[in-house]
Parts: sequence; C-alpha cells; structure tokens
Amino acid sequence: KGNILEVNRDMCVMSGYTKKELEKSNVIDKFVLPKYKDLACENIKKLINGTDLEHDIKTLKKNGEMRYYYLKETNIELPSEEKGIISMHIDVTERVKQREKLELMSFTVNNSKLLVFRASPKGIIEYINKTVLDKLGYKKEELIGENAKMLLRDENYIKREKFWNQIKNNTSITYERSYVTKDGNLLPVQITSQYFKYEDKEYEFVFAQDITERKRKEREIKYLSYRDPLTDLYNRRFFEKEVNKFDNKKDIQVSIIMADINGLKLINDTYGHEKGDKLLVEAAHFLKRFIRKDDILARHGGDEFVILLPNTSYDQAQEIINRIKNRKKENTKREIPLSITMGVATKNDESEKLKDTLKRADNRMYEN
Repeated sequence: KGNILEVNRDMCVMSGYTKKELEKSNVIDKFVLPKYKDLACENIKKLINGTDLEHDIKTLKKNGEMRYYYLKETNIELPSEEKGIISMHIDVTERVKQREKLELMSFTVNNSKLLVFRASPKGIIEYINKTVLDKLGYKKEELIGENAKMLLRDENYIKREKFWNQIKNNTSITYERSYVTKDGNLLPVQITSQYFKYEDKEYEFVFAQDITERKRKEREIKYLSYRDPLTDLYNRRFFEKEVNKFDNKKDIQVSIIMADINGLKLINDTYGHEKGDKLLVEAAHFLKRFIRKDDILARHGGDEFVILLPNTSYDQAQEIINRIKNRKKENTKREIPLSITMGVATKNDESEKLKDTLKRADNRMYEN
C-alpha cells in the first residue's frame, strides 16, 4: 500500500523530514506529485510481483524545493513474511539540471542564427550547427572530420599552430573573414574563436555571424563618400586620396589633365541651375568616353573636372586632349554647346609632389 516502514538517516537529510515524520506515513503522500500517483501505484504492484525498477523521479522536499532522485527498487521478504519493497534513492538534482542546461544549450546552439563550429587543436571540424549547413550549402558529412581550412581562401588562412597559440593565449579572439560556400561564393562573417578545455581535452569553438548586409551598407556608404552625387564621378576627396597614394610610388610617370566647363555661370544665370546641372552631367558622360581602365576621372569643383593618368607621358596625355577636342565638335548642334578648356602637366621628377603637378595643369588650363 506504500506505507513507509523504515528510513535511514540520509533519507531524512535528503527529504528534510524527520525519521518520525516519514515512518508510518505513506510514500505516495510524502514523495509523489499528484500527477504521478497512478503511475506510483502501478509501480508498487510491479515491484510486489517481482519486477525490479530503476527510474528517475521528480519530488518535493519538506520545504517545497523541487529535487530529482534516481531510484533503484526491488521487493524483499518482511519479518511478517509479507512482500515488501526496498527503495534506494540517490539525489541527482544537479546532474539533471546540468543535463537540462546542456539540452537547452544544444537546442539554442543548433537553432542559433550564428554559424557554430567545434574544432580540434589541429583544426578538424567535430561539430557544426544547422545554420552552418543552411548558410554554406554543405551537407553535414561533407564537413565533419574535414579541416576547417577548406572553408577559407589561402590568403586568409593562418597556419594552424600559430592560430591555435593565439586563441589559447588570449582565450577568445574576434576577427573578420569570408567563408567559401559549396558553390564557390564568399560569405562575409565576423568570427569569435574561443578556447575551451574539458576533461583534459582542448577545443576551439567558433561563433560566426553573417555580416553580408553590414558589408553591403559599408560598401554603399564608402561608394557615396567617394562619389559626386550629381555626375556619379569620383569626388575631390577620392581624387586627393589617390594623389597621396601615387606620391608614394616610385618610378611612375603620372600626367594630370584639368578640364573646365566654359560659361557655366552664364548658363546658370540665363537658363537656370537645372540646365547647368544637366550640362555638367553631359560633360561627365562625354569625358568618360576617353578614360582608360586605370585612369581616374573626378569632379574637382563646381565646373572643373580632373583626370589622373598613371604611366602616361606628356605626349600621350596631349594626344588624349586632342581626341577630346576632335570629338567635341559633335556637340555644336546641341541646344547649349559643350565647351571645355583643358590643360595638362606631367610629373617626371620623383621629388615633385602631384599637387604641384595639378597646379601646373590648372595654370595651363587657365592660360588656354
């Protein structure tokens, strides 16, 4: 019937009840939660009939605290020659909580939007979550057991021994890379690599966030910061950055063409700024037709354009100006003819700064 005949001291400590409170009480009343009472009665019948049981139970201590016990139970002969039950309890609360925590963690990791890997000290992939498969397009068996190097381009790969020492010494490092997807595309990610040691085994845990959208916005911001909003040519800021870059290069002959739209102020005053803006856009499109792959065309000011010509002599730059002048004649039939004045200068001396070359080109433009 479940009546408790005898308990030991440890059972009293575990449950919070005194020996007197437990003995002569009923095990179902003291330790079984209401929803498990029918199951407990069935288990008593099984034990009396000779079935041994091992199972976990969830129960309350006297103070209302929830605990978990592992039970091992069998029937015995009582002095009265009746069948009785001996039930041995081990408190496994911490183990169960840890298991539940690990199960929750496993669920969270597997369903996380982060790409999660576990790798050995040699870089062998031992675990991946679902997001890795979804984002990179691989099957699980194509990654588990492989070296993580397969997901990186050669130029982004740091020798494993060096990298392992970095994460081991720093515990955690964060950096940006691009993973190679199965179809050969690149997925930009921000990665946090963490060092773990458990039971004398070492691991690297990788948590990678897809930063495709962030990179797209960064490119967009960078593009806009270096572009003239009216003509979509490079702006003065970008041009000056390139000038500084070429100033640091040796043995490179650089020519600069300055170009000015004649009469823009008169056009703005007579026809309105909308016509003037339209003429600037048409001038930009016209000049782009003469630009080579490595040349840089930028809007330098209100009515000024500048062309940076790497590896170009003065004569070659003058030839470009002549081609522009010859094609400019096509614009005479327009409502407002496009009139451009140009000047050119070439940096032949390494000691000369390109800003001085630019000034010479600007002076020649005004002379013209």
